[in-house]
Amino acid sequence: VEEGNEINIDSIYRKHQGFYWLLEQKKYTFEDKSFYDYKKDYFGLLLDENGLLNGKRELSTLDYVPDLMYISDVYGAVDDTYGYYDSNWAKDGGITVDEMSVISYAYEKGATVVAEMELFNSGMESSVYSQLTGLCGVNPKGWVGRYVYDLQDFSDVPDWAPPMYEAQEGVEWQFEGPGIILVSSEKIIILEQKTDFNSKNLLQIYINDDYKKEFKGCKTLNFYNWFEIVEPTYDSEVIANFEFDVNATGMEKLKGVLKAPRFAAVVR
Repeated sequence: VEEGNEINIDSIYRKHQGFYWLLEQKKYTFEDKSFYDYKKDYFGLLLDENGLLNGKRELSTLDYVPDLMYISDVYGAVDDTYGYYDSNWAKDGGITVDEMSVISYAYEKGATVVAEMELFNSGMESSVYSQLTGLCGVNPKGWVGRYVYDLQDFSDVPDWAPPMYEAQEGVEWQFEGPGIILVSSEKIIILEQKTDFNSKNLLQIYINDDYKKEFKGCKTLNFYNWFEIVEPTYDSEVIANFEFDVNATGMEKLKGVLKAPRFAAVVR
């Protein structure tokens, strides 16, 4: 089950395809042995062949307990970056009380629940927020970030980032080359490879030592997408971490966001 609330007309369902490819490779099928279709076999906003909204499949209509519930892309039907900055613009963003009831019930009945980032910056009621953070075993810090290949490439840089930075700092956006954008509801921070990092490995993800046997074969890799900064709760296991390869200048910029350049990536 995927809670899929995303739309991008230029590349319809591009985020669905990787996950559904994995399901097919691992031979996850329906009872009749047919494979899942990334264009229709999910709960959330539905699109027609032109990429236009065409109704919604409500999670509350789920009439069985799945083995796996995968929660992703809940920021709503907007450009997939804008919801991080202002989720009030998103159509059907966040998780509703009814949806949270279904998720909680499935978890209590033995379903494995996997949730991706961008959950906690989407609009939701406080009771849902508390339930969701408790289920995930994390305390969100209110910051999300993204690797950008070229900070002068405005087809890649989120369109809200330059005006937000310029309004905050009173200077023009002059960044270039690879970097990291960090944003909260009140502030934006830009880290450049050429000034704030020790190497080209700006952000890496790696399995922690205690879990290398369980997840053997997993390598340390550079990370090139959106991420969310969270702290694990006391009873959670941190299976993998993110780590910035920042220098002293970069760490100074991170002051008030992180005490150290590493933070939880995968929590159980």
